[in-house]
Amino acid sequence: MKTSSVLIAAWLLGTTVGTAVFAAEYRDGANGFRLDLPSFGSVDKLGAQVLTVAGPPVNGFSPNCNVQVQSMSGSLEEYEALTLKQFDSLGFTLIESTRVAAGARPSIRWHYSGTLRGVEFEWLAVAIERSDQFLLLTCTALKDAYDEVAETFERTVASFRVE
Repeated sequence: MKTSSVLIAAWLLGTTVGTAVFAAEYRDGANGFRLDLPSFGSVDKLGAQVLTVAGPPVNGFSPNCNVQVQSMSGSLEEYEALTLKQFDSLGFTLIESTRVAAGARPSIRWHYSGTLRGVEFEWLAVAIERSDQFLLLTCTALKDAYDEVAETFERTVASFRVE
């Protein structure tokens, strides 16, 4: 790869050559590639989606898992109440709500389903409180394809930790 290509890639990533911080190496043996996952620094007060991983499409939709950092001052109970209010306003069905411990931190796990733009989805999520932020991992699939990825989603959610 030419030096100019490296400089352009670094510019597109919003960092400079020599100062990039990489979180980990990702290896995908099934698809035959690996890459160093960049870390773009801590999230400010606005919050951000910091990671998305998607599988191959099933009926036109790729099952996926996302990690969001959401800024919110408040307790886990307040976050839960706000989330359940949002589920209700969207007409989502809460299948399960469970308090869990993600490492040493109190967390809440939700399994829910609903319709967005006429498409039925099913989700598995976990929220972990961290000072004035919540880390939210959400895994999403089409409702009729959820059983195919449920075990993968369960393992992903169970492995989520705050460092």
